[in-house]
Amino acid sequence: MPDDVPDLDVALIDLERFGREMRAIKDTADDFSRALSTGLKLAVAGGRDLDAIFRRLALSLSSRILTRSLNGLEGVLTRSLTGLFGAPRGLPRAV
Repeated sequence: MPDDVPDLDVALIDLERFGREMRAIKDTADDFSRALSTGLKLAVAGGRDLDAIFRRLALSLSSRILTRSLNGLEGVLTRSLTGLFGAPRGLPRAV
């Protein structure tokens, strides 16, 4: 196979990973918009403090971002160490 022809298996894996990431972003955006709508309803109807609602939203969003970032970093470290040292006996190699 010529060098300038892309490997379709790699391209499909990249597209699948991209699709998963896009779904995760959509889910996070949906959760945030749902929390914002609920918070605004509580502020208007329930007399809650809008500042406290925005603080709670910011904390929730930053927590989600940190968790997803750490999950990605964990995957990279796992694949790197597995590639460097090999998978422990009885465990499959990281993909």
